[in-house]
Formats: sequence, C-alpha cells, structure tokens
Amino acid sequence: MKVKIFLAYTIIGLIITGGVWARYRTTAVCEEITQCLREEITRAAKEEPGGGDKLQRAIDLWMSNETLFACLIPHEELDRVKQSLLQAQSILTLDDMAEYQLELTGAASGVEIILKYDHPDIRSIF
Repeated sequence: MKVKIFLAYTIIGLIITGGVWARYRTTAVCEEITQCLREEITRAAKEEPGGGDKLQRAIDLWMSNETLFACLIPHEELDRVKQSLLQAQSILTLDDMAEYQLELTGAASGVEIILKYDHPDIRSIF
C-alpha cells in the first residue's frame, strides 16, 4: 500500500515538474525568438547589409521547439507565427524592406501573444 501511495505521489510530482519546466522553457525560447526578431526589425529599418541572420536564428529556434509548443499552445497560433516567419524569409529575397519589417513585426507580435497568455497551469497539465 505504501508503495502505491509513493508511486502516485511520484507520478503527480513528475507531472507538475514537467509542466513547470515546459512553462519556463516556452518562456525562454519565446523571449529569445522575440529578441532575434526585434534585432532584425531594427537592422531592416536601417537597411544594413547582412540581413536574415537573426531571422534564420528565430526560425531555427521555432522549428526546433515546435514539438514542445504543440503540446502547450493551440495549433492555430503556432501556424500563424510559423507562416509569418516563413513569409518574412521569402519577402527578404525580394528586397522589399517595408513589407519585410511588417511581416517581422507580425511574427514578433504572435510570439509575444504566446509568451503572455499560453502558459500551462494545473488545469492544462491534468
């Protein structure tokens, strides 16, 4: 009987720990992506050469953490941000900096929305 209770408490502890870890991981990744996008927006506004490095970093971060995000965030939000990132990447090849900045701003806004309201809580963990 004591083993079953210990096992139950261990499982509950692991679930809560996983939820807390996912929250902090999501926050850290979203903040880093937002920072990359803000730096790229600033660079595009100044029309400095070497564009796309920060955007590529943001896309790589997004893609590498997409599985974690899919567990915690509605797919519509994920698809919207991913589409904005990929659209910005394709606009960059056209050298339309105004449109590029607009798309980067949309992607950054989407990531910030996810950062502010889509955190796991006790209800979403169970």
